[in-house]
Amino acid sequence: MVVCSNGRVYGWGNNEYHQISPSTDMQVLSPTLIDLPEPIMQVAAGGSFSLFLAESGRLYSCGYGPGTGLCSDDVITTPTLVPSLKCLTYITASLDHAAGITPDGGVCRWGRGQHSKLIATSNEDIVTPLLLEGLKPIVRSVVCGFNKTCIITDSPVKSVSRLGMIEPEDEDSDEED
Repeated sequence: MVVCSNGRVYGWGNNEYHQISPSTDMQVLSPTLIDLPEPIMQVAAGGSFSLFLAESGRLYSCGYGPGTGLCSDDVITTPTLVPSLKCLTYITASLDHAAGITPDGGVCRWGRGQHSKLIATSNEDIVTPLLLEGLKPIVRSVVCGFNKTCIITDSPVKSVSRLGMIEPEDEDSDEED
């Protein structure tokens, strides 16, 4: 997907869950205008869903699964307002989860929870956006990756927190014991 300077969005690619076009579930082979109710400033694409952050801070979503943030088991064929989010300044998505930054520097996250990528002590899915509690410093950036979420905060010393799968150490290390 691409956002134009006028706030319009064009998309192409996988459309199995109507992430781009409500009129078909086939691949969209050329850039197609996505009908949205207001100008968009940022987009994020998950494996089965699309997110659209409006200039107003409202979030729209379409597609399928908990990554939509819409608490639905149905395919959402047109961009729909995520009512539980009042205002965001930034969004990110990966295969099956997403996150956003609030104007006051908080972070919300939602989607599939396996590998504790949304809550450090849980593998449960979060089907509507949930504010991450306990972050004292202001969140400057958040990135969703495969089975993990990284959060960069602003404090006296910049810090990086990570939720999700930790890769095992390389057993074939060249280091000598």
